[in-house]
Amino acid sequence: MNFRKEFDVIVAGAGVAGVAAALECARAGRKTARVEKSILTGGLATSGLIAVLPDNCSRHGDPARSPHGRDVMKKAILFSVAFLLIAACARAQDTYDEAFARGEGHYEKGLARGEGHYDKAEFDKAIKAFTEAIRLVPESAIAYMRRGMAYLWKGDSAVALKDLNKALELQLHPSYWRAYYYYRGGCHLGQRTYDKAIADLTKSLALGGEDAYAYNFRARAYWLQGDLDNAFRDLNKSIALQPDEYYLYFNRAWVYQARHDYDKALKDVTRAIDLSPERSRSYRSRGNLYFDMRQFDKAILDYEKALTLQPDDPHARIWLFLARQRLKKSALPDLVAFRAKLKNDKWIHNIVRLYVGEITPAMCLAAAADKDPKKANEQKCDAHFYIAQFYLIRGDKKHASEHLKKCIETDVKDFIEYTSAKAELKRLERTK
Repeated sequence: MNFRKEFDVIVAGAGVAGVAAALECARAGRKTARVEKSILTGGLATSGLIAVLPDNCSRHGDPARSPHGRDVMKKAILFSVAFLLIAACARAQDTYDEAFARGEGHYEKGLARGEGHYDKAEFDKAIKAFTEAIRLVPESAIAYMRRGMAYLWKGDSAVALKDLNKALELQLHPSYWRAYYYYRGGCHLGQRTYDKAIADLTKSLALGGEDAYAYNFRARAYWLQGDLDNAFRDLNKSIALQPDEYYLYFNRAWVYQARHDYDKALKDVTRAIDLSPERSRSYRSRGNLYFDMRQFDKAILDYEKALTLQPDDPHARIWLFLARQRLKKSALPDLVAFRAKLKNDKWIHNIVRLYVGEITPAMCLAAAADKDPKKANEQKCDAHFYIAQFYLIRGDKKHASEHLKKCIETDVKDFIEYTSAKAELKRLERTK
């Protein structure tokens, strides 16, 4: 084939950039040839299974924002599917996991493997893959950043923060800064350093423009800092950008509940349920709202619905017990039956043990201790709230008030126990 005679333009490389360039040339009326050294088009997006391309997608892998981004990816994938199937069969005896287990690591494969596990929320496996990539290329800023992201979603914000800071130290490419500040803001949220979270999320927004997820994170930081006006402003922007994301309504409901504006909170939680009716936590949250509104019959219905979706949820079971107790309905047998199925491997199970009479309030409070100060404080918040409920069931308002005050002193604003303790204490003080 004589390329010079038959084509006006020759594009070398059929990665995402090559596909985009070839498409634009063809659309401009030029006879275009696209050549690729491998058997696949799409570059690392297909051969490396890397689905997030920073310049074409949001940090969350949302559809491409450039005019032809979606078309580019669709065509690259269509052209490559058949070849991928052939390649997958050829490599079936030598998977990434097997190769890594034998120590036959490869940096690019490590990153691709980590991305695959990350996308499936297999964060431990993702961390292992990114760690191997770092072993092979210790100066890889992107591997540190990706591992930090995996640690963050796993719930270890302290370790995540170290990895993200290391990524910046290694001169992370500016194209990743927007995502970097977003995730580091999330780490600061987890560490309850709200000023730093707000600063990082503001940088992310400045670099990337309107972003519902960054507004949502920043709203949470404002809320936990006590700045409800800015929290509402950011949540309203977030919902305007992503009106069908159930959890944005869920988060705004928390802020309304913090203001004791239960009608608006109820409206938002109900909207969240309408958008995602299969999530048990949403029903439990609406039940908590009804509980604070003293509408215990409605609370019971929502807790029961939550338990049909997730029968082993100890929180829903405990709140159902409390709501039934307030209406003087039979509650203990159901909780005793639930207790019989439990293993004592979670902190919250101590609350169940308290209510069925296995341990005393003092023993429950002692069980809340932990070597991690942050975790210990959160568990004390739980313990004091549920011990207060223990005393309220018995009509002992004095001891209940003492524990409600201690719950509030923990300042764990993002726990429903904290918010409900404030509402409960306010009612007790009004009835003195």
